[in-house]
Amino acid sequence: MTDNGIAVPDLTGWTGSCQVRDLEGQLIDSLEFTWLDASTRLCKLYKLSTATWPVGIAEIDIELTNSSGEIVSTDTVQIAIVKDITRSV
Repeated sequence: MTDNGIAVPDLTGWTGSCQVRDLEGQLIDSLEFTWLDASTRLCKLYKLSTATWPVGIAEIDIELTNSSGEIVSTDTVQIAIVKDITRSV
């Protein structure tokens, strides 16, 4: 992660958010973002239920905001949403 071209090894004080979008850019869902250890840039992205998500390829990135309100985004990556086989019914 860089901020104005300078490497930022410790993201303590930064906040994050993440969205899942289809390849046309339509919002599928927002993920919960939490730091596991901001000093080493380790975070967790999660959603309790993905039952309504469409099967297929989607894209995510993480948007980080520093204490001054400046926003930096990670590279966008593709993920595969697959059918859930194990379920309660």
